[in-house]
Amino acid sequence: MADLAADERMRYLRSDTEGLSRAHNLAIGRTTSELVAITDDDCEVPADWLGRIADAFAVDPRIGVVFGTVVAARHDGPGGYIPAYSRDAPFLARSPHEKWRIEGMGACMAIRRSTWESLGGFDAKLGAGADFDAADDGDFAYRALRAGWWIHDTPAVKVVHHGFRTPAEGRALLVQYARGTGAMMVKHLRCRTPGSGRLLARMAWRWVLRRRPPGLRLGAHDASAGRLVGFARGFAAGALAPVDRERCLYREQTTTREVQ
Repeated sequence: MADLAADERMRYLRSDTEGLSRAHNLAIGRTTSELVAITDDDCEVPADWLGRIADAFAVDPRIGVVFGTVVAARHDGPGGYIPAYSRDAPFLARSPHEKWRIEGMGACMAIRRSTWESLGGFDAKLGAGADFDAADDGDFAYRALRAGWWIHDTPAVKVVHHGFRTPAEGRALLVQYARGTGAMMVKHLRCRTPGSGRLLARMAWRWVLRRRPPGLRLGAHDASAGRLVGFARGFAAGALAPVDRERCLYREQTTTREVQ
């Protein structure tokens, strides 16, 4: 960390805001580069990570979001697990109807700044630390596809994840993900996003009752009943929350104070 702090290209921005999406919006708003790489504080990135991200965007100028592989670090398998995500081959999603074929994780994600600007940023009510503490990355990706951007999901970009969870923590995480997915779904239904009913119902069925998204590893043992309850609670709470239908974002009233 000391080496990074000494690098004149490095800037650490501290904020009293709460929630991952608000932090993303604050930080991205202070950037000047068109390509923005995103990872988590419990991840390790390789030396060529940024170069591989640039290569992924170079495939086509219509790509607005890149997802990569999240590899679980070595850990005690019987004692728990580390959330991970991977796919065997690159995939380009060109329409919102293909969103169900991509899950991705914010731990290895990159976006165009122009995509972020056109969408009004991440939804501050979604994501860790927010009212609905998941689905911020999936919601951003879905809105990007709705706006005509493409998504590139590629195994060529990867990070190592050290976020170990016990089985109990893993079950709670799945409920959290389901709650965020429920809030995301009802928001798009309320915004009357064309085709959202059929697509998001398919995503909900996959998440809540049948099987997890392809490539996403969230532990071996979980209860579908818990996921169903989480989804229903997120759906119900999201149905009552104020929504900006024009931008398809939950409304919020917050103040921000930054410390350099």
